[in-house]
Amino acid sequence: MQVDSGTILNIQKLSVAFQTTSGELNAVRGVDLTLRRGETLAIVGESGSGKSVTAKAVMGLRDSNQIIKAGEILYDLDGQVTDLLKLTKKQMISQVNGRRISMIFQDPTTALNPLLTIGYQLTEGLRIHRKMSRKAAWERGVELLDEVGITQPRQCMKRYPHHLSGGMRQRVVIAAAISCDPEIIICDEPTTALDVTIQAKILELIKTLQKKMNIAIIYITHDLGVVAKVADRVAVMYAGKIVERGTAYEIFFEPRHPYTWGLLLSMPDINAADTRLYSIPGSPPNLLHKVTGDAFAVRNEYALNIDYEEEPPVFKLSGTHEVASWLAHPDAPAIQIPELLRRQIEAKISHGDEQ
Repeated sequence: MQVDSGTILNIQKLSVAFQTTSGELNAVRGVDLTLRRGETLAIVGESGSGKSVTAKAVMGLRDSNQIIKAGEILYDLDGQVTDLLKLTKKQMISQVNGRRISMIFQDPTTALNPLLTIGYQLTEGLRIHRKMSRKAAWERGVELLDEVGITQPRQCMKRYPHHLSGGMRQRVVIAAAISCDPEIIICDEPTTALDVTIQAKILELIKTLQKKMNIAIIYITHDLGVVAKVADRVAVMYAGKIVERGTAYEIFFEPRHPYTWGLLLSMPDINAADTRLYSIPGSPPNLLHKVTGDAFAVRNEYALNIDYEEEPPVFKLSGTHEVASWLAHPDAPAIQIPELLRRQIEAKISHGDEQ
């Protein structure tokens, strides 16, 4: 299997399960994803949809009860297409994690060791992966803190995580993530623990660093507001599967899956006269049990009879846009996008035209 020149990561038919006391929980079910060099791919969906499990599989981060049931994660490692799932934990640590693929976690408090100084934690990767001397790594650490916008970086290097604010801790985590010039950064809800003002600054910082260093980024999030600000392409995930994918414009302005409609309707709109928030009725299926048909059928007011019997295939809508929904079948009834969502989309387009 090959990875084309524009693709840096290719996830194929990935299936991940957890062994529980109640049985096998199939958290990720046949996921296909590609990531291109320098782009931002957002994976969006409700909690429990399999987003983080997919991302952590790329890093080789697995719980003791986790099983990779099938699939490949193909990455161009030193000119050789390598299935990351076949590398040992030791190989991942020495050849990939931190050095080529980094991760920014949701909570910087848990990402940093409270017993070690910022300087020690920031220079550790440089000394291991870049073979830098302690002095050279320290100076590079100071430069990195300056790059991510921390004032008095030399003083910060001597401090402990609890001396810093949440926003500053997340900047330190970002500095650590870029320290070894990775090709890919996975951002797992990187701003959820921060207030709105700090969130915007962190997102802008990541975007600036990405452009400067030509890094490919995967954002894992449930926040479509974040997706709208950062993503080139979007994959919508539900019950362990990708149900729709496309460019950010296609997902926001030409959505085709009823679940995507629900997510978009759930976005708060500060300009709306009606301040009530929409929520998708029902709950995701219990993945301890076999899913028959479309996993979203029981929550989908537009569900067809076939949705309860047979899983929908993927229908290609364009060269970049595809959806796994029977409503995209040529013989399916023409279901119009919900009126409320249509008005919201029109408002967004009008607002964009004004700008």
